[in-house]
Amino acid sequence: MDIPKGPLHSSYEDWYNENSKYLPREYEKYLGSEDVKKTLSFIFAWKRYEQLTVPLLQALMAKQYPLVAAADNSFEKHRQQNIEHRIFDTATYAWKIIQHNEKKEQPEQAVPDILKYAEKGVYDPGRKFTFYNAENPPEEWIKRHGEEKGWHFAEEVNREQQAALDYLNTLYHEVITALQEHLLALFPQLLEMDAAWWKIYRFYLLDQCNSWKDRLDRMEHLIEYKMSGDWLDKPYKEVRKELDRLYEIEWQEKYEDLEKL
Repeated sequence: MDIPKGPLHSSYEDWYNENSKYLPREYEKYLGSEDVKKTLSFIFAWKRYEQLTVPLLQALMAKQYPLVAAADNSFEKHRQQNIEHRIFDTATYAWKIIQHNEKKEQPEQAVPDILKYAEKGVYDPGRKFTFYNAENPPEEWIKRHGEEKGWHFAEEVNREQQAALDYLNTLYHEVITALQEHLLALFPQLLEMDAAWWKIYRFYLLDQCNSWKDRLDRMEHLIEYKMSGDWLDKPYKEVRKELDRLYEIEWQEKYEDLEKL
């Protein structure tokens, strides 16, 4: 695998020559193996990719989730884990696709379950929304309120859903842009893969977007209720119970404020 030049080392060979002396002696007999060379090439590319992509994701987090980026140190471990996991998973999935493609394997044989999920669009943002139109009219609202009012309500819902979909599309686009900025330079074989694998590649990227958003949403939710990042290490039932308690207090305070009016 050819590795582009960079400030760390000018090539994989330079990196290997500098670091191979640190490998335990019992591994020396394996150093000529093609599998080992491939593995070491992946490690070099992944660590270079990580070095270049961490600042991009840190900046993106500050833009998309300013509350999380500015939260206290109890969230630091989870902020870093989210960034590191997205980078490692993206590099690993890219590497796996490259290996399958080099062996002339097709997704139907190599990753049949993943292909099914990809074809269903499991992580596509648009999957979360259903819009009203001529083929999907708001029948219940029309029955209750008549044709004109029923469609008026439907158009309001459509506008709200379109705004939410636009937000998700923008968020996902920004995450994918950050993840891909250096990925294709460090894993150029992705550009040579069979077209069938691009469907899997897209699925993996959307999976990373979904994980990015899910973890940051959870952190933001805790921050809004003045809970520390330590809650992220606790069982979900325990966290849910505490959130329910805080919801109840919040609604009680709102109800009391309304009674005073």
